[in-house]
Amino acid sequence: MKISDKQKKRAKDLHQHWQKFSDECRHVKAFPVLLEAAKLGDEEAQVELGYDYAYGMSGAVDEDEALRWWKRAYKQGSLAAAFNLGMFFRDAKQWKKALKWFERAVQAGDDDGTVEIAKIHLRYAGDRVEGLRYLELARAAKDELTTPARLELERLLKEKKALTPGNLLHMEADLLDERGRYAEALPVWLKGAKAGDTSCQINLGNYLTSGKKGVPADREQGMYWYEQAYKQDDAVGAFNIGMTYRKEENADEAFRWFERAVELGDREAHLALAKIWLRPRGNKVKAIEHLNAVFSGNIRDVSGMGRDEARTLLRRLGATKSLRGKKTKAIR
Repeated sequence: MKISDKQKKRAKDLHQHWQKFSDECRHVKAFPVLLEAAKLGDEEAQVELGYDYAYGMSGAVDEDEALRWWKRAYKQGSLAAAFNLGMFFRDAKQWKKALKWFERAVQAGDDDGTVEIAKIHLRYAGDRVEGLRYLELARAAKDELTTPARLELERLLKEKKALTPGNLLHMEADLLDERGRYAEALPVWLKGAKAGDTSCQINLGNYLTSGKKGVPADREQGMYWYEQAYKQDDAVGAFNIGMTYRKEENADEAFRWFERAVELGDREAHLALAKIWLRPRGNKVKAIEHLNAVFSGNIRDVSGMGRDEARTLLRRLGATKSLRGKKTKAIR
């Protein structure tokens, strides 16, 4: 929308009045002044008005009006409007829309947008290649970034340095899994598993032993990947093998693997051993010893559900007094 020189001057004067009221925190009085300046076509006023509507600075939040004024400012060439739209959709976790507006901000010359695009791809949206590409673009434009964007870039670079290739693959596969895109996640889990990441090995084992929508079960391969994790001293690998055997009613093999999980520090595996001692082995004394072992050490090492179940079993066995101050001996 083209505006006359007279309108521009009027809008500028209004904007200055708004700034004065805003600095004095007189938001209710400032709002109509800002609205008039925005209606006259003042780009900065339109951006500020969008912010006011988005966050309820002068009254109730009105997201539709916020989006309308930001888009109007963007059509007049506002970089800030494009960036604000990106931030709005990022906070709403609408990643595609957020990326679209940040990309528009970058195309218009706002380098801060490169940081946000990198962050969305690396932390949330799952396109690691694009994330790393924009991270490099942000690093190249470091001197042009605002202070908040530069600090965020430094955090992203530290995260990248701390993450192994397996960590990054796990993040990518996990995002696909959360969206139910199991068939796409499978090759990413496999790549991470082959790279030696135990979390990827265990998740791949979970996929293959149970099957997922679009991913047929393959018990032999699933057990193989659990065992690969166990060979790297991951107790979950041993525990999951034990659980698989228990579901198949192979108590002896299940017991053997739960013992291995205990040896690697998995105290919740004591609960699984206690159940086997109760049935089919029928040894109440051994079961109580393992149930007590659930409560030794750091309470955070056992899930709340596991602790509750162990307490319930101890009550049923009439052994609740054994929880009070006893130290658990090494057991088999």
